[in-house]
Amino acid sequence: MRIAWNALVVSTAIAVLVISASCSKKTDGGPEANTATIPGAADSTRTDASAATSNKEKKTGTPSDPLHPLVELQTTMGSIVVELDAKQAPLTVKNFLKYVESRHYDQTIFHQVLKDYAIMGGGYTENLSEKEARGTIRNEAQKSGLKNVAGTIAMVRRPDSHDSAVCQFFINVSDNPQLDYKGPSAEEYGYCPFGKVVSGMEVVKKIAEVQVEDKAIAVPGKAEKAEFERLPRQAVVIQSARCLDGQARVSKAEGRGAQSSEVVR
Repeated sequence: MRIAWNALVVSTAIAVLVISASCSKKTDGGPEANTATIPGAADSTRTDASAATSNKEKKTGTPSDPLHPLVELQTTMGSIVVELDAKQAPLTVKNFLKYVESRHYDQTIFHQVLKDYAIMGGGYTENLSEKEARGTIRNEAQKSGLKNVAGTIAMVRRPDSHDSAVCQFFINVSDNPQLDYKGPSAEEYGYCPFGKVVSGMEVVKKIAEVQVEDKAIAVPGKAEKAEFERLPRQAVVIQSARCLDGQARVSKAEGRGAQSSEVVR
């Protein structure tokens, strides 16, 4: 059962990265059904310069801004503050804030790290136990128009279903336009950004530089082992995830889409 970056396939300038999006949301498709594919450009010259240009029209949020709430991820390597965009991605923000409010992300880890590409977390504890989660949500990649530029936070999903994101998220370390919406098929639908790092990008970059390893662990009740790829050798723990004003603002973040913001089960 592959849990982390299943494969790094480089063909000309394209690298394919396969990662988990299950968060204990069971399927009948076997071990591979819970993996999500993130294709990424392998060009080492990419930078995070456009983090300040793409999506820059939105002002930095404040604790009193219900459409752009701030969430702090306090990690063992430092603090990361993300500004969420409930105006452009209301369903995704609502989902994320519910997990923040329920303390789901507390004591989870960044369990998949790829230098100069992305870091992923939100699904596993330090002992690599998978946390229970709710149902899948609709993919707002097309509707939102937000781009996977350096510093943005986006949801992980399975490659065979665009509406399959649950609880796991990733932060783009570099610009990854290949993750943006390109078309209606699952392969082209893209990955939905729903916010951006406004403080602590240096922490994100430090996490992206940690030493990683591949690791297989026994799963209780299963003969097949779970395989974690590109797992940090020393755990990078999200000690807490909190809205800076102390409120998750779930109801306010829904905005006009109150009736359409229910998770898809």
